[in-house]
Amino acid sequence: MVIAHRGFSAQYPENTMLAFQKAVDQKVDVIELDVRASREDIPIILHDATLDRTTNATGSPNDYSLEELRCINASHWRGGQTDGYRTTQPAYPRMPIPSLEEVLHKLAHQVCFDLHVHETQPAFLDRISRLYDEFDLYEQAIVSVRSFRQAEQIRKINPYVELCVREWRGSEEREVVSAWRDFGCRYASLRTAEVTPKLHEALRDFGIHVSVGAVNDRPAVSELLRAGVRGIVTDHPDMATSVAQALGLE
Repeated sequence: MVIAHRGFSAQYPENTMLAFQKAVDQKVDVIELDVRASREDIPIILHDATLDRTTNATGSPNDYSLEELRCINASHWRGGQTDGYRTTQPAYPRMPIPSLEEVLHKLAHQVCFDLHVHETQPAFLDRISRLYDEFDLYEQAIVSVRSFRQAEQIRKINPYVELCVREWRGSEEREVVSAWRDFGCRYASLRTAEVTPKLHEALRDFGIHVSVGAVNDRPAVSELLRAGVRGIVTDHPDMATSVAQALGLE
């Protein structure tokens, strides 16, 4: 699977409708995006805890209404995660922060989603659960969270949401993977430095699918694919797709 990290973020402003649509145009399998809350606890799309890096505003998105967030220009970061930079001049004259509902209205059932949920307010989580029902996301999306505590909060609201937990419990690879399996996780999301042969073996043994990212150069993508990793998270979905095709995996 090619997983577009915050959309086609190497070429278009991350976590925006434009970046998501361009990723879909590349025929990616999954869009990874980040979900935070507006002042009304409406799920909106933003990676950072503040608006400072990517927009022309400052402070927490929790301080703004959805209407106010949609008036903010979210195109002040150019490039991907590892090679991008902030500029005082926006890349586009108007680039609003989208809501999760807006993204789903546009793209649901065209692509799958990896929703990185960063907050745990009950009203916010309940809105995400209702969007799962409205757009029938149960076979199309997973929710990724940092901790088992966050995952447990989501499970109390909706036990049918597919969860990926990034917390490591245990000191040995098989302990870590066993904890994910016992919690009911079928997916693991790892950084490149975390992928070891022993961990990959444990993931295979426990039947857990793994994605690795963000991977933004051809040799690294090729190495991971040759090692058997089948989920590549990248700012450059065009590059990852071409590498997979060259290896006969598409």
